[in-house]
Amino acid sequence: MTRKTDAPKNIEHIIEERGYQPRTERHRIVVDYIRKFDDIESVLDIGSGLGEFLETVDEELENVTMYSLDMDLDLLAETERHVNVHSVRADAQHLPFEPNSFDLVTALGVIEHVENPSHFVDEVHRVSQKNAVFMTPNIGRPNRLVAAMLGKEINEFDGHKQGWDYHLLTKFLESNGWKVSDVDVRYVDFPLYDYFPRIGRWLSYNVLPRFFKRAGSELFAFCEKK
Repeated sequence: MTRKTDAPKNIEHIIEERGYQPRTERHRIVVDYIRKFDDIESVLDIGSGLGEFLETVDEELENVTMYSLDMDLDLLAETERHVNVHSVRADAQHLPFEPNSFDLVTALGVIEHVENPSHFVDEVHRVSQKNAVFMTPNIGRPNRLVAAMLGKEINEFDGHKQGWDYHLLTKFLESNGWKVSDVDVRYVDFPLYDYFPRIGRWLSYNVLPRFFKRAGSELFAFCEKK
């Protein structure tokens, strides 16, 4: 695996047509993690959606074979329009692959949607040869806790079966065959992010995670197989 030196700073058609800037920044956090390894040659992205993450991988890294997995054929077709991937239509809780098939498995915004998270994590463990990344919204984020204390309604995304905070996620993964090597956070609902994007983005990525490691909007658990 090598880095592409001519990778663009932004993937404009994702931002303008299919996504938004914070989402691409989420994906770059994971790509930065991948760069730490010299031996990641295959990636399976579970719940790949429109394929934004795999497109970021394709733009910035070389010699990585990519697999997208989703239940929606239209989303898989959209991914294939932009990225050279192997598309697989399958249930995230029943992965149709042999054991140790991939160097890295990513599940970005998936674990909170599955009916049986233990079985899901076991399946990821089975098909991953080395590493995995789990990303999920943080139910322990400050704005949610303040809203709860004030008795205000807490709006969550539709389809979430359960919620995770720093402790729940790390303990759960550690008890299901993973060593959590690091947990990163992102502050996408930090107020300055909307009103002063550059300042807010700098604080969100360079300042707040250093001092408030467990209180970000999203949690990124970087895992190794035990």
